Amino acid sequence: MQPFKMRFADFAAQAQLSGAVNRVSDPSSELSRTSFSIYFNGPIAAELPSDVVEQVFDEERTMGVVARLGLDETSARDKLKTAELIALRSAWMSSVMDASLVSSGLAAEPLSPGVLEDYESLIDGFSHPWIEAQVLQQRAMAGNLPQVLKAASESVGRSVTDQIPDELSQGVVVAQSQDFTVQATQNGVVTHENRRLAAVPAVGADVTVLYYKGSGQVIENSRQLAVSSPFIEPNSGDLAISVVDGLDKSQKVLLFNGVASFAQFVSLQGLNQQLVEKALDVRAATPKRMPERLPEGVKMAETGRFVGKVASVSSATVIQDLGQGAKVAHRLTDFAVRPAVGEILDVQRGRDGKVSVRSQEGNAQSRGR
Repeated sequence: MQPFKMRFADFAAQAQLSGAVNRVSDPSSELSRTSFSIYFNGPIAAELPSDVVEQVFDEERTMGVVARLGLDETSARDKLKTAELIALRSAWMSSVMDASLVSSGLAAEPLSPGVLEDYESLIDGFSHPWIEAQVLQQRAMAGNLPQVLKAASESVGRSVTDQIPDELSQGVVVAQSQDFTVQATQNGVVTHENRRLAAVPAVGADVTVLYYKGSGQVIENSRQLAVSSPFIEPNSGDLAISVVDGLDKSQKVLLFNGVASFAQFVSLQGLNQQLVEKALDVRAATPKRMPERLPEGVKMAETGRFVGKVASVSSATVIQDLGQGAKVAHRLTDFAVRPAVGEILDVQRGRDGKVSVRSQEGNAQSRGR
């Protein structure tokens, strides 16, 4: 279902967001810059522009909204949550606004009363019941954090403060609550949010937590761990390995954000360094296609009819000039035949997801998705 036909809460459920905190050292000072990567992982991602599916928010962009929501401006966790809420609201609102506009002389796409109600709630900010519930949950989590940190301090015999985990952490779980898991790692004691872990390890477990697109993959550290050669996982297009625990023979696929995190995993697990060379070869043989950012002022076409010249064609999108400064983008996969730049197309996008295309030469093509 297209986003503008969904209530905001339903859209949020199908988005299945994950997020990660990024820290980049500033070579001109001892400070580091923080940003937040947000990923749409659910089925609705197929209906969103590629530059929306994966986004990066500068810390400054979240600050005003964090305060507006009544969250802690000093907390990286609260800023990450805020970035997720901004991304959700922006993606849904953009879809609704695009659907409500008149395009190429057609009537505006009708919106349901429920969608209009949600739109009115969100048009001036974040005063929507679903968002308000998320904020209350975030505040409650923050209130429960000191208790688990106290338990961790008692376990390790020194004061423990809240520290966001790195992309990869290895060590023993020293304390746990309903919301958090505290782990003593190679880089100090870190606190994982349980909701961001694929599996929650027990206190005392010696584990490696590997974050991929903000989601923590957990494996038990075992001297009998067996791994496959690295490969490219077909659905994500990212580097992966199969891992078999020699103790219980369980098997799982681990995904990596890049070769750097894979190299760190190989080092921490004491694996053969030749695996890193194989990973470089595999990645070089199948370069990852990065999400394409649309030019400023160009948005993905929704339901309607679009007539105009093809302005450009990339590996992922076709940008169509509708005249009077208006341009829209279509997915290249919507076309049975790759269009040519300058070709005049009449593109009709139905509410059932079907796309029909007719060129000025009279050739017709259609595709349903």
